[in-house]
Amino acid sequence: MKQYSSRRDFIKTAGLAGIAVATTSFDFKKYTPLLSFSTLGCPDWTFEAILNFAVANGYNGVVLRGILRQLDLTKCPEFSSKENITATRKRIEEKKLRISDLGSSAGMHYADPVERKKNLDEAKNFIQLAQQLNCPYIRVFPNNFPKEQERNQTIDLIIKGLLELGNYAKDYAVGRSSQRWPCLGHCEYVVCYKRTPGTGICHLKKLHSSYAYKRS
Repeated sequence: MKQYSSRRDFIKTAGLAGIAVATTSFDFKKYTPLLSFSTLGCPDWTFEAILNFAVANGYNGVVLRGILRQLDLTKCPEFSSKENITATRKRIEEKKLRISDLGSSAGMHYADPVERKKNLDEAKNFIQLAQQLNCPYIRVFPNNFPKEQERNQTIDLIIKGLLELGNYAKDYAVGRSSQRWPCLGHCEYVVCYKRTPGTGICHLKKLHSSYAYKRS
């Protein structure tokens, strides 16, 4: 710990530190981050209510994790046809908002071929929808270590699923985020595979819990 020869020296040093912090804070304010909220917190709101709330409260965008308790967004009336998607996107743009992320329920840890295909297909449908909405991300889950599966097998399944979707997303200029990595001890796999060339894998969103694919 630094030793001060007098109270005056301490006050002088502390004062200079305060000035440095104030200057740093002032510089930071030059950048205004964009703000979104997730519909996970308002499961009973209509889509119109969601948009109106965003506008009224100064949000820049919305993370769609279901509408009126329907988690598969492709089954919501707003996104059930090309015409509806076009009309919905127009409503969003007229309110000067953006859909910042589409939250799917797709899990990447399944070994059963039927269940695995079902989840990958859901993620791919979300990628297609995101492209039509000019949404930069979709979200999937790695998501679990099933007791009946060997851990390394599960990790391999997760990695292969993420890479498959990363390659698929490239063709749609859409990114993909992945949440809830279940174990800190396996973070190195995320860091390693996020750098894989030729995919949309972009960056680590949260330590050991999320990483993302972004629009090119």
